[in-house]
Amino acid sequence: MEIMNQCNEPSLIIIIHIIKKILFYIQMLVPILLIIWGSIGFIKLVKSPEEKNGTKKIINKFLAAVVVFMIPVIVNATMYLVGEKTKISNCWNSAESKIMMPTYIPTKKEKEKKKIIKNPDSYEIGTASTGLETAKLALRVVPTATPEKSLHTPKSNEENGAWCKTKDERLYNYFKIMDETIGKYPSHDNNNHSRKQGINNNNAYASCAQAVAGIVRATVDPDFESGSPDLELDYLKQNEEKWNLVARLKAGERYDSICQPGDVIFLEKFSNHVMIYIGNELVREKFPNSNGDMYEASYSEDRYPTITHHEIVYGTYARIYRATGEGKFYYPFIDIEKTLSNPVDLNKQMC
Repeated sequence: MEIMNQCNEPSLIIIIHIIKKILFYIQMLVPILLIIWGSIGFIKLVKSPEEKNGTKKIINKFLAAVVVFMIPVIVNATMYLVGEKTKISNCWNSAESKIMMPTYIPTKKEKEKKKIIKNPDSYEIGTASTGLETAKLALRVVPTATPEKSLHTPKSNEENGAWCKTKDERLYNYFKIMDETIGKYPSHDNNNHSRKQGINNNNAYASCAQAVAGIVRATVDPDFESGSPDLELDYLKQNEEKWNLVARLKAGERYDSICQPGDVIFLEKFSNHVMIYIGNELVREKFPNSNGDMYEASYSEDRYPTITHHEIVYGTYARIYRATGEGKFYYPFIDIEKTLSNPVDLNKQMC
């Protein structure tokens, strides 16, 4: 973690970005210059075929261009082979080249979607809780924790069975929070993908994105996106006044040295997955025998929220976001105690 923290120094990141950008332009410009030089050389050779050194000059320019073009390739290959053995190679390989090669360019339609409410005056100054309150609420409504078996959603039919509710009383508080935060204020996204999953109808109680969104909306950000992990990540990037990117951990690195209770974690594996960090110390207050530290659900596994044990980053990397407790919000915060004290409608809790 010491090397990683050094790599987060702004001056070092800027230097690496500049160097990578220079190498990138070298690879871009050299082939173009080679074509221009070669064309000029051939034209001169055609006009003056008696010139003895014409062909030799063209070959020399070609060889020189190849050597210059290979410099970035050699540098990148060397840094990759050295790996994390040195500070420079580690920082080189882990640094994001956002300036050089942006991986995502929003379309005109997506840029317009950033402004969810047309009239900014409709927003109100938020009175967000802390991340600790987020962690405590998640722990309060979650029914199971490792090493117990997690609760899976019943499958009564092919179309809606995966997202049916259950009569298990341990989930009632979770359903109440979700119905209040997600049911009344659906996802900002209205594309076909969300409608197909039933997300806008608040049916995806085992969705990782909605399991996180319901808790976050009740505590630190009532506007929080709920459509999918990708949409939630876009929302956080577009709302820097509400959310800080604390760190980007690589596979094998530990969460507990960086994370605080209530941090939202986006884990990249085969596809994005989102969780809330609780911390084992807090978890053991409710589940004394658990080694868990994360609150998560799973859409693909039809699994309601549970406390799981991650400890280190699996897959590729993880982005850690932390609520600032500031910003303006359009949707109001719910009264958590009033919501949890409401009676349960057993008929409503079934498919």
